[in-house]
Amino acid sequence: MQNESDDKLEKLIHRELAKLPELQAPATLIPRVLQALRYSARKHWWQRSWFHWPFGLRVFSLGLAVALISSIFLGGAVFWNDTVNSISLDGVRESLAPYSVAQDILRTLANAAWLILNAIGRFWLLLSLTITFMAYVSCVGIGTVCFRLAINRR
Repeated sequence: MQNESDDKLEKLIHRELAKLPELQAPATLIPRVLQALRYSARKHWWQRSWFHWPFGLRVFSLGLAVALISSIFLGGAVFWNDTVNSISLDGVRESLAPYSVAQDILRTLANAAWLILNAIGRFWLLLSLTITFMAYVSCVGIGTVCFRLAINRR
């Protein structure tokens, strides 16, 4: 039964679409496409995407990128070790002494927040974070739809 109605619907749609006139492409379409193809064909290898570079240069650039990232991490680790080992915490404590009242208040507020989070429980915390995230995503989606409707007025 379902196949018969699907076949009838398909034939009806085919008949209606066959009645429509052929659509004509704009006259400027072919020249614009050919111009874009000529422009991309004239580009040098370094102006194209990385996947169109010669194989040897791709291997070299990949090795260079790995070396650069590794040196950044290694340099950061060495800098961190040298900085942490050379800092005297006594000087830091002396410079932060005037802010001890604010530090006590912040510590008290952090402890209160920690107690509240422990009292709520993980399930309810995760549930509230999930609901908040879903509300955020919904607002972004609705805002996008409203923006598209406002911009695309016909």
